[in-house]
Amino acid sequence: MSRAGNVGLGVLAAVAVGASAFAFVTVNQPPPVSGDYTPPSVAEMNAANTVTAEPAETVEPRWTLDDARATLDQDDATVLVLGDSTTWAWAQEWAQQLADERSVTFAPREPGSDPPTYLPEVTYSEAGSPLMIYSGGRGGTIAEDAVDHLDDLIVEEPDLVLLNFGHNYGESGEYAATQMTELFDAVITAAPDAVVVTVLQQPQSEDANREVREAIEGAALDHGVPTLDVAGAFLATDDVDALLEDDGVHPNDDGYRLWADVTIDALN
Repeated sequence: MSRAGNVGLGVLAAVAVGASAFAFVTVNQPPPVSGDYTPPSVAEMNAANTVTAEPAETVEPRWTLDDARATLDQDDATVLVLGDSTTWAWAQEWAQQLADERSVTFAPREPGSDPPTYLPEVTYSEAGSPLMIYSGGRGGTIAEDAVDHLDDLIVEEPDLVLLNFGHNYGESGEYAATQMTELFDAVITAAPDAVVVTVLQQPQSEDANREVREAIEGAALDHGVPTLDVAGAFLATDDVDALLEDDGVHPNDDGYRLWADVTIDALN
């Protein structure tokens, strides 16, 4: 596996679950990697995609970011965020920012839980219309983890689903696109009334994940799924490394704040 092949390996967060509350990680500490899940090797991913597909015809969008905004603005909306180890921190930061205007409840996936379970819910504010955010990210995973566990990850019907995958595919863009297409179909089947948005993850050092990110963007467009361009915001700073941890993969505090800000700007 390449340096980016297992995003979750360098990430540790202390999570203590009590009878009625638990200690939350800080914004730059996604949950630790644990459990038995091991993503395929780069060689296995490449072997699964030896045929280059013909360019797809232009597909009419199923949804737009305007649809996502309108959905999020609804009273008592439910959001499901699925992804890898980068998911927890920016989703939590986003939830806390939204709590300035809404009554936001946040529930992250319990690290290492298989089948997935969520930690106890935390409500950040009692003011404004209610909003529930489930953060179903898991360290070291690719989209097939979400496909395989979707029934457990959807604990109530979501109105909006954000998909945040890419870092753990190494350089296998074709495999990433194939798996994301499978995930799109699975989510649409499981939550037919939900709006789906794909997050274009932040660049790694030297933009090592560019091929995978572009392949995922292409798969989203081919499926009529809108994208939330976090990568573009990082690249626009002209100093991506200043927003990353020393591993060159995970965002640091400033990086996660930028990620949450981009999400706010795009969806609120």
